Parts: sequence; structure tokens; C-alpha cells
Amino acid sequence: NNVSATPTSNYAKSGNGYAKITFLSPQYLERTNTKLNNVRYIKDCINGSNITANNHWVELKAIYQGINVAKNKTVTGTSPYNASYKPYTAITDEDINYANYSQASISGALQCITVDLKESYDLDEIGVWHYWQGGRTYNSNTTYVSSDNTTWTPVMANTNAESSEGKVVTAQDPNITINPVYNLT
Repeated sequence: NNVSATPTSNYAKSGNGYAKITFLSPQYLERTNTKLNNVRYIKDCINGSNITANNHWVELKAIYQGINVAKNKTVTGTSPYNASYKPYTAITDEDINYANYSQASISGALQCITVDLKESYDLDEIGVWHYWQGGRTYNSNTTYVSSDNTTWTPVMANTNAESSEGKVVTAQDPNITINPVYNLT
């Protein structure tokens, strides 16, 4: 146990008990959902709920490397928003308070909102929040992605009751973890 506290060269030390550990790669979840690759546009469609024929959106987030790339991006709808409620721009303001929702001006019909991310990303996650008070279940709720605003791929079709947790689809499989890799010499 005569280990010198001062390295002599290239991390070499005199005495016993020395090991060099080199970090090679981080732990990460394996990216298995390739539908979230090359995404520029995100569309979320609903057709009223079990409580009302109105269509409500609270928030849409698109996460890329830990950043919400949908923040303050342009949102359009298949119909104008109802001026008695928040404008569609509120859907990308990062406020998930259920009281800050946008409503389509047409009710009783399938309505969609589309967010243009302005460039393409290999997204890690998409989250969508609808008005959730009363545990609403929205009809025909499907979220789509596109690289060209023409060809749409469904990535989430969820008719579970809404909650403050929103509905999320990820690119990573939570059941497959790639552990950190170290080299021990």
C-alpha cells in the first residue's frame, strides 16, 4: 500500500493498488421507435369527448436532446380557434395548466392541430395534453408525424382518460437499457 499520490507520467504511479478507469459511453435507452425520426410536423386530431363535442388542446411538446423544440412554434388548425378561449399559440407555450386551453371553433367533427417545428429532428419524445378535467376521453384521438406535411405516420392512438400527465410517445424502449461502458485496466 505504498501508493504515491503524485503521478509520475501518463497516470503511472509507483507502488501497489493502481487502476485506470476510462469512461467510454453513457447509459442510454435504446432508440427503437424510428417513427420519431426525421420529424418536422406533428398533428394531433380529436373528435370531441365523452363529455362534450368540443375539441380542446392544452399543450404539445416535442423533445429533442432534452429540449422542447416545439416551444413557441406555429400552430395551425383545421378550423380557426374559438376566440372565447386561448389562441392556438398557447398550445406550444409550455404551460400545461388545464385552464389554459385552446378550442377549435367547430365542434362535433374531427379537428386537428398541426405544429411546424421549422426543421426536422430525430425526436426523443412527443407529449400531448388535452383538457383533462373530469377524466375526459377524447374520441378518435390520434397523433401523427410528417417530414413533408403531406405523408403522415400515426405514432400514438390513445383513448385513455386524459390526465395532468398528458399522453406521451417515446423513441426509446424503456425495457432495453444500454449500460454505461467503462474500460478498466
